[in-house]
Amino acid sequence: MAASVRRRSARRGGASSSSSLGSGSVQDLSCSVLKDHENIKAPHSRVRNKGSFFPFLVILLLAAMMRIFMASFPYSGQATPPRFGDFEAQRNWMAITLSVPIRLWYKFDLEYWGLDYPPLTAFHSYVCGLYVRVFVPDAMVSPITSRGIETEALKTAMRTTVLFSDLAIFMPAAYALASALYPSDTRKRLTSFAAMALQPLLVAIDHGHFQYNCVSVGLATAAAAVLVRRRHFGNDVLSAILYVAAIFHKHMALYYAPAFFAIMLGDAVRDANGSAKQSILRVARLGVVVILAAAACLGPFALDVSLLRDVIDRLLPFGRGVYEDYVSNFWCATNPVLRWKTYDATIMSKVCAVATVVACIPAGVLSGCKRGTGSDSRAVVPLTLAGTALSFFLFAFQVHEKGVLYAAMPIAALAPDAPLASIGFGAASVLSCRDLLVRDGVFPPAVLAVVVYACAIMSGCKGVCTRVRRAEAVVISACLAMVGATFTLPLVLGAAPLGPRYPYVYAAIDAALYFTFYACAWLYVLRLLIQ
Repeated sequence: MAASVRRRSARRGGASSSSSLGSGSVQDLSCSVLKDHENIKAPHSRVRNKGSFFPFLVILLLAAMMRIFMASFPYSGQATPPRFGDFEAQRNWMAITLSVPIRLWYKFDLEYWGLDYPPLTAFHSYVCGLYVRVFVPDAMVSPITSRGIETEALKTAMRTTVLFSDLAIFMPAAYALASALYPSDTRKRLTSFAAMALQPLLVAIDHGHFQYNCVSVGLATAAAAVLVRRRHFGNDVLSAILYVAAIFHKHMALYYAPAFFAIMLGDAVRDANGSAKQSILRVARLGVVVILAAAACLGPFALDVSLLRDVIDRLLPFGRGVYEDYVSNFWCATNPVLRWKTYDATIMSKVCAVATVVACIPAGVLSGCKRGTGSDSRAVVPLTLAGTALSFFLFAFQVHEKGVLYAAMPIAALAPDAPLASIGFGAASVLSCRDLLVRDGVFPPAVLAVVVYACAIMSGCKGVCTRVRRAEAVVISACLAMVGATFTLPLVLGAAPLGPRYPYVYAAIDAALYFTFYACAWLYVLRLLIQ
């Protein structure tokens, strides 16, 4: 009888914890996570986990269908010679890695889509090129003679490599993080997984525009999942290896570096139980692990100083200026008034570095304070990742609009407890990249992806509309305002005689609006960590 009462109580506790996060309290989110942790060994949780396999397959199938649907639309630079776009860049990298000696990978014809991503991307391009060459050998014969090849067979083969990479790396990592955050609540676990699997910007950029963000984001997500489940120092080692691999696939994963550093440093200090010597030893061991992992990712480039210098020169584009396209960060939003682009790029890179470090400090310090309190240790990891990613996106040097994806993913992971904020941020991430997606011809399917994303989250969160707290309501209201501005500003400005004299006025206003939204989202994440 007592056991039955306890089971009913546990079920009532699980249902009541599905309410929204919006008040900005990390304890609200983490209390439900803690209840999941306390009930993980209950017999009824094992029974429910058995019933999660079919919904998992449904979510996975829906995610795959969305990706295949997006892939049917044009890709970046399609039919736009002479340089085409990112699709041609990825094809060219495959051709380079297949037909050029490795010592020339980062030197070969830099004026035409030369390699400018870390070595794991180059090795990944080599593997993908082997697959594509089976079906379209002409596209991989030579990086010179194969330029500009555009056939349906090539498009299908290239799209397939992205889908395989997504399903093999990102999907397992997303489910691992969802399981770590919600170990015994099946509904929340599946909702979190669905939100990450259907994140609309990832679908639009990788399977529409054409990139392989799923690999880097997947590796970083797997590293976060290991940290959430952390039990001993060995977990830190595995997490560090996975995260280093994420950086060496796409250096944009550096957005998470302060978060991983702060969390691991705090864990090492707490594990030492006040012993300074033990703390230093643990941190030193992690440092050795990071160095060895980096050397392994660099491969032969780590053995030759000149090759390593070539890689570094390609990864750090200081000559391009503080930003290129209109991106929703501080430097672009304030440039019409403060004219940042008139300053020397070297000086601006240092200013951006200082501003980014200062912006990352609050999330890093708060994660160290909150991580050891027990009840909120699970929630702190994705919140800290989101906080530092937004800090980089808002203040770093040479930010691309696609970089907001690295903040959107950890926010999507918390969708079961912050559904409206997750939906709002997901929608904003797509709308702030509207110019890019419109240029590629994938904006309509990207909007559809937002709708599917929102429906998936809402269907997994019962009763969420009955308890929308003030802070989350502010985020949603801001997002709705951004949506309205996105579709009304072109009409208003189009009717005004501004076009010939101020051709970029709409893009500048758009960047300022979405910068305001992302700045508010950054403060919202910090508030969750503070409280």
